[in-house]
Amino acid sequence: MTNTISEVVTKRGPGRPALPRDPVFNASESQSTPALSLPPDVPQAPRRVRKPFGSQVQKLARPNRPGFVRRWFNDVPGRLLRAKEAGWEHVKTETGEIETTPVGVSETGGALIAYLMETPEEFYKEDQAAEQERINEMERSFKRGADEKGQPGQDGRYVPSRGISIKTV
Repeated sequence: MTNTISEVVTKRGPGRPALPRDPVFNASESQSTPALSLPPDVPQAPRRVRKPFGSQVQKLARPNRPGFVRRWFNDVPGRLLRAKEAGWEHVKTETGEIETTPVGVSETGGALIAYLMETPEEFYKEDQAAEQERINEMERSFKRGADEKGQPGQDGRYVPSRGISIKTV
């Protein structure tokens, strides 16, 4: 008696359809049932690595290209144009298409699309240094007690004699 893979099935429980049984020897089967296997000279395909569904993964994570920094930009009016003007370029997939993914709902009710873009690391570092200098200047003005209205004392604000201190808790 010969069994084909489609004939050997396992019942999955009440009301559940039967599935084909794994074609390797099962210890619960009788010793008279032959194990189904490939001859040793037939090459076997490598086992596919499976990503479990529901596992914690970063859905937007993509590998960086050496010497470049990648970021996702939402398709809101003017954002992609400003990014291109700042030196960011679209990242393309293996098929040559611009890499995109839906990330939410737009103001018009349709899908909000994000575009993966990259810029040379040297441009990115220059931009970050300029932004840090802006933050440093703002902190220096806070410590002096100055704001958009001017220096302290002109509008009744009080600055302690020891100065203003900015500390993290």
